[in-house]
Amino acid sequence: MKKTLLVTSCIVSLGLGATTAFAQTAAPQASEEGETSGLTEIIVTAQRREENLQKAAAAVSAVSSDQLVQGGVTDPTQLTNLVPSLQIAKAAGPYALFYLRGVGNFNANALSDSAIAFNIDGVFVARPSSTGGVLYDIDRLEVLKGPQGTLYGRNATGGAINIITRKPELGNFGGDASVSYGNYDAIQFNGALNVPLGERAAVRVAGQYVKHDGYMTDGTSDQDDLAGRIQLKFEASDTITINLGGDYYRQKGRGLGSTVLTDAVSNRLVGNTDPLSRPAFNGVYFFPSGNILQLMPNDGFVDNNSWGVYASLDADLGFADLTVIPSYRGAGIDFRSTTPSFLINQREKDKQFTFETRLASKSDGPFEWLLGAFYIKEDINVPLASYNQQVSGSVQSYFPTTESYAGFVRATYKLTDKFRVTGGIRYTHEKKTFDGTFTTATILCGGTVLRPTGAPVTNCFGARLLPNTPTLGIPLLPTGAPVPFSPNGLGAPFPGGPATTPSFISALQFQNNNRDSFSEITWRAGVEYDVGERSLVYASYETGFKSGGFFFTTDNPSYDPETIKAWTVGSKNRFLGNRLQLNVEVFYWKYRDQQVSSATRDSRGNVVFATRNVGASTNKGFEVEAIAKPGRNTQVSMNLQYLDASYDSFVYTTPNNSPQVPGLLTSAPPTANCPFVLGNPTTVYVQDCSGKRPVNAPEWVASFGIQQTIPLDGWKLVLNATTRLQSDVITGLEYLPQQTQDGYTNSDASITLAEADDRYFITAYVNNIENNDIIGNSFPNPFGGAGLVVGSLRPPRTYGIRAGVKF
Repeated sequence: MKKTLLVTSCIVSLGLGATTAFAQTAAPQASEEGETSGLTEIIVTAQRREENLQKAAAAVSAVSSDQLVQGGVTDPTQLTNLVPSLQIAKAAGPYALFYLRGVGNFNANALSDSAIAFNIDGVFVARPSSTGGVLYDIDRLEVLKGPQGTLYGRNATGGAINIITRKPELGNFGGDASVSYGNYDAIQFNGALNVPLGERAAVRVAGQYVKHDGYMTDGTSDQDDLAGRIQLKFEASDTITINLGGDYYRQKGRGLGSTVLTDAVSNRLVGNTDPLSRPAFNGVYFFPSGNILQLMPNDGFVDNNSWGVYASLDADLGFADLTVIPSYRGAGIDFRSTTPSFLINQREKDKQFTFETRLASKSDGPFEWLLGAFYIKEDINVPLASYNQQVSGSVQSYFPTTESYAGFVRATYKLTDKFRVTGGIRYTHEKKTFDGTFTTATILCGGTVLRPTGAPVTNCFGARLLPNTPTLGIPLLPTGAPVPFSPNGLGAPFPGGPATTPSFISALQFQNNNRDSFSEITWRAGVEYDVGERSLVYASYETGFKSGGFFFTTDNPSYDPETIKAWTVGSKNRFLGNRLQLNVEVFYWKYRDQQVSSATRDSRGNVVFATRNVGASTNKGFEVEAIAKPGRNTQVSMNLQYLDASYDSFVYTTPNNSPQVPGLLTSAPPTANCPFVLGNPTTVYVQDCSGKRPVNAPEWVASFGIQQTIPLDGWKLVLNATTRLQSDVITGLEYLPQQTQDGYTNSDASITLAEADDRYFITAYVNNIENNDIIGNSFPNPFGGAGLVVGSLRPPRTYGIRAGVKF
């Protein structure tokens, strides 16, 4: 703790000291080569009004369209390489798991929400499963770090990601197109066309197609995506502008794959004898005692889509600017996956309607204000979600809804020309419903089930396991009616044929029908001071809130809201004639009642995927961002984040995978590497992981980049290189050695030959030069325990050629 405070104090002193010294002795001035040789000014809308990024008194990172292209970014998970504070991983199906400085959740179904708000052109996207297929024809991407309780409200306890697309341009006919080809038979096409429609209207059409073979040996972790967007801009008058838009995204392929992990430093992947191969998990895994799992089908697929229609109206009312944004979005999910070492079949339909309106004062007086209101109605239909863990499984259907209202106000008052105070408040009221049916089945057999290496071995070998069908072969049952079983071995074997070892089925069906509402006031207070013309210091306090919800169980099906309090001190500066940018931020967050989703058992012994409030954490540290342009044709960058994060309290339950049936099965220790006691009921263990680091919260992350432009006769050669260094990170809540991703580097490079005006270009690129196997997510098998942990991996080394034209 003392070391952390000392380091943080040094960073604050360095940033504020440099700000004061440079502001007093080195006022910005144009260089001999002119102002255009300095750093580019970036305009953002993170605080719901246009402003220079360096003048925004908030922790915001901006990613340009060029950075997205150079990094080969086509889905949100790849943003991890560009923003040090972000950790985004994939789960089975279309789900993206967002974490920002240790704040996040494993929200891999429709019964929990992300802690990071995802917005496209001002439209909030409620489902993390609908965040793919949008990263093309982008103007910029903004990442707001820390709770955004006043301007963004719900589901922004960790921060927000804003995608701002390129808009139609009046009076301009033009466009661009590019195509690339690389290893894994990777093909990518991007294109956009802007067409003026008279003097007051224009339309812009853009699209993307991405396809590559699987990175895993079984063909999984492939990509087959198609996306399109159309926008119309219409200036109804000199004071009113209307934008209409629609987008569509289709995802096909085999879906995310996984591999068996070990804790060996030299080779993390079981069976990986070829450094260029990524052996896929196929359901067969041999323990020292034998083979516990049956071969799972190699027929996984994803067939998902999402779409949206939206509008925005911007009106200059003279005294203020009015913005109105209605939208309607939908999604269809259909996938089959064995990524987490068991079989998932899921079908889902999502619909959401949002409406937001804001009234913002002009920026020409001492008092600036913004008033707003927000509404969302979300309806989800999941007719089938089945989970086959071979000796246990469930078939679910459920229909959750959400309806949320909010009103907010934000204000800034200039006490002097240089000193300002800010404040904001938001009231949110949210109603949720949950109706669903849950059918579960467990195979029982004599002896003990398999446990970690060295524990008693099973004599279930040869027993019938749950069949690999969407309904798992579970008989149709009246609500609450169990299928009889006999613990003394006299019952009938599981349907489907004789078993060499007696096995029986215990099944139960129940329903959840729940209603609840949640209300919260979140607020912000801050101060800003202009030390110099291009130097700003600021401090703020802001709170965040994410409402509670429901999950399947025969016990209490509710979980409570989570909250966060955040203190931030920062400094933003441009020095040396606009050639050096130095931004420093120090943060201290108190995270309470964190919602964590994981498998557990309820008091009836049912294996359920529960979301629970597990305790509290403290996340503190600093971030330093530096960009320098020593000459017109050279730019270097550095971003460093230090994160000291730990759970102050983290107590939760995990399944006792040996149901306590007298004379049949015995108890065994839980999988997670935390202290535990046998719970009450004895179908669960109570685990205490207090003091551990949060998942996806590395202590150190640093990125470095350089861009060198070499002018030629009417052409130019652009050399780019970036590298990301990250310390160890835990990728799963069980804290097993296999789940630790060791520190690594991930480097990218490209060389581009382009016309001086960028009309034509051709690029050769390579990403993940080190070809590291980087774990994105990890899962212990529910019945293999610590002896069987699988993980999904980030992309391996990829390389290729990209060419394009602008007109």
